[in-house]
Amino acid sequence: MADKQVQLRFVRERETKTTVRFAEVDPRDDPKVGTLYVKKALLHDLGDPEELTVTIAATR
Repeated sequence: MADKQVQLRFVRERETKTTVRFAEVDPRDDPKVGTLYVKKALLHDLGDPEELTVTIAATR
């Protein structure tokens, strides 16, 4: 059986002291996750992106 996965797109919304809040972009206006908080240190390593793509995979 193949693993199932979904890719979700997030855009930068606002910053806190140590994290950045991203909002999910869903063209059907039916978010699967909603809000995502990511540490600034990781984002710095990624080049401080304005958008993220997150892959969620189900494995057994």
